[in-house]
Amino acid sequence: MKQIIFLTAILCLAFFGKAQETEQDFTTNQDQPEVFIEKTAPALMDSALSAYNAGMYGTALEYYRYVLDTMKLESAALYYNMGNAAFKRNDLASAILYYEKALKLAPNDEDLIFNLGLANSRIPDRIEAVPEMFLARWYTKVTHLLTPDQWSYLTLGVFALSLIFLALYFISYRIVLRKLGFWMGVVLFLACVFSLTVSHQTANEQTAQDTGIVFSASLTVKSSPEESSTDLFVLHEGTKVWILDSINGWYKIKIANGSVGWIPMDEIEVI
Repeated sequence: MKQIIFLTAILCLAFFGKAQETEQDFTTNQDQPEVFIEKTAPALMDSALSAYNAGMYGTALEYYRYVLDTMKLESAALYYNMGNAAFKRNDLASAILYYEKALKLAPNDEDLIFNLGLANSRIPDRIEAVPEMFLARWYTKVTHLLTPDQWSYLTLGVFALSLIFLALYFISYRIVLRKLGFWMGVVLFLACVFSLTVSHQTANEQTAQDTGIVFSASLTVKSSPEESSTDLFVLHEGTKVWILDSINGWYKIKIANGSVGWIPMDEIEVI
């Protein structure tokens, strides 16, 4: 009899604990939109696509933002879709912001580059960029051929090959093979250093927060971080700026033509 009473008490406690857990879970989730609860990321992406195809661009953006902000999932495709939805709503600043974020993850995507160019053609500012030297353009193009992970894999492969050729130099008795092993080992080792450098650089570019998009309809750039300072020039919504420094709620920025000035931090969204 005592055993039956003991088992009954255990079962009651277990049930009560489960009931409390269920109530706690409901309390935790009840502040989330019902449409998002218990949906996986692929299901949300499908819902977003359906909303986009139906012309419900704001709803599609809400789905995408939930995947990005709540599920903490990030990809070039996600930002690309967010840019398309914002562009359809004529929200050029948001569209350019999302396209730029996607471009950091997929710098060679032709559709992305085209859409970004189309969005930039709609903004009021027409800023002529400072021409880059040929070597700088060539280096940028080469570094963007692969993703940071791909550059890392390439580094490991080239390093392994350099070790093989250097081993050939040490173990071979033939002069021709020793020369081949030495020079190929040196060349491959230098290539390894180059790819390692590029891998580190491109990885930093993806995480760097040194650019931003103007979200103010009209923004006056100042000569110093003070409202009373001299007005230099005016920027408009959607313009990209490079962040050089920050102090007391102000960013020191540079635009494509090289002009420099100060703007309040809350006037731009960092890419």
